Amino acid sequence: MKKDNNPMKILKFLVRIVLGRPLSEEARKRETPKDPSREVAETIVFVIVLVLMLKLFVAEAFVIPTGSMASTLYGDQVLIDCPECGYRYPYSASRNQRQEPHLCCQNCGYHAPPTAATDINTGDRVLVIKYGYHFADPERFDVPVFKYPEEPFNTREKQSYNYIKRLLGLPNETLAIYHGDIYVAKNLVDLKDRNRFPADQFPLINPENQREFSSTYHNKEALRNLFLDDPKGEFKIFRKSPEQILTVRRLVFDNTHLPKSLSGKEKFRWAPADGETGWTVNESGLSHTGEKLTWIAYNHLVPDWSNGKQSSLIQPDYIRDHLSYNPITTRDNLYWTPDLMVETFAEIESAEAEIILELVKAGERFQAKFSKGKCELFRVPTDPTAAPIPLGEAETKINKAGKYHLRLANFDCRLTVWVDKKPLVFATQGDYPPPPRTGLVATELDRTEPVRIGSKGNVVFTSTQIYRDIMYHHRSDLRFPLTSDPPQYNGFDIFYIHPDHYLMLGDNSAASQDSRDWGLVPKRLILGKAVAIYWPLDRIGVIK
Repeated sequence: MKKDNNPMKILKFLVRIVLGRPLSEEARKRETPKDPSREVAETIVFVIVLVLMLKLFVAEAFVIPTGSMASTLYGDQVLIDCPECGYRYPYSASRNQRQEPHLCCQNCGYHAPPTAATDINTGDRVLVIKYGYHFADPERFDVPVFKYPEEPFNTREKQSYNYIKRLLGLPNETLAIYHGDIYVAKNLVDLKDRNRFPADQFPLINPENQREFSSTYHNKEALRNLFLDDPKGEFKIFRKSPEQILTVRRLVFDNTHLPKSLSGKEKFRWAPADGETGWTVNESGLSHTGEKLTWIAYNHLVPDWSNGKQSSLIQPDYIRDHLSYNPITTRDNLYWTPDLMVETFAEIESAEAEIILELVKAGERFQAKFSKGKCELFRVPTDPTAAPIPLGEAETKINKAGKYHLRLANFDCRLTVWVDKKPLVFATQGDYPPPPRTGLVATELDRTEPVRIGSKGNVVFTSTQIYRDIMYHHRSDLRFPLTSDPPQYNGFDIFYIHPDHYLMLGDNSAASQDSRDWGLVPKRLILGKAVAIYWPLDRIGVIK
């Protein structure tokens, strides 16, 4: 039997179902001729019903109002073109942050004078898929949209606002925020285990009497002690994948955007280490000549722009979690960020050339050495007499003259390397043990040369950029970092996540109200997963 796939007939058939019209052939023949205007009205009704059904069960569009997910998603913002380096960055214009602008360039640190924000761009428009979580549970690092889990903001409307955050904590996990990283222990807390956990700290919640598991047992002494001691090594650091690293990294400095009114080391921020030769630094980039392995170091020099221009040379500062999207008052209230990335294009003249990318973390040097078609990873201890510790080895295609795109990231106690935008695969994954939970202290190396490049042979480095990892802030002990020099960490947050609940954090950790403030999100309140930005045009893309 031949099928009739005429779309208009199918449409009319569906309209009849929606409107409850008779469907039998006999009934259709008895009908009087139809009014064309009625046909149009039926079609319009069907389209409206179809749109409502799609919105309810398939997909829906949302507008991002605030900057809690910057720089993954932007809320209302003003785009600023830095008059010093030409770098374009967004500055928050959302209602809960709107104030007299204190603009600070993400790239060069230039403080633009306060200006009236007249050209305000609305937030990103995102597409949210609603059916996905009906077939599979949410996963860590998803970006879901959900109903605010507490009472409505507007009690008169009796309606919760929609929130969008990144999902970091899964059901039955105990999660800690420490040194800016995420630590997770699975199935650690059994609230019925009264021998391990005191009843006064972990009162049982009866779901029959209470609508939700509202408590996260935030920073309960038993959990804090368990995390600090961790005799069985139950807390594992969450290590991001290469794709996730590129999603949340934040720019520190791009030498393709140089401050025009500065000169020397302040302008370029790169300079040969003391006594090192063979290096040239200019507008075109960094270049090395000679058969001796020598080093050039990045200096995080941020001039005083308080008067709209450079006033004096300052000493190198620690790389901190500055985000130009947020209003700031002083760098003293910004965390030191030890997890860094360096990215560059390296053009070598011969296969005998050697390149070493180096990142410093709490005084230790972490290196990726590229030589003769191989990449070797090393951890160099602070003890000058100690031998470098190998962390992995992989084959590369850097075995002849040419131009190569190189990246090295030291995020989450893992070294990740890309060659021409493809991550290398190491047998040991480049992992190393997390630091002891007695506090992380910066050293002079973290301040004076947090990033270095070593080179042997004739090599030209262009488009060299420094990035940092996202820095998750904790709410306990101190809301701001210690202002001591050198900076250090000794506080953390720890939460228990109940079954069928999730812990959500904003990517803009310094300016996000999230599960650190109002607790967990039950699965029933999750509306769907944000999958793409569809507006504005220059930000169209998949949300990762």
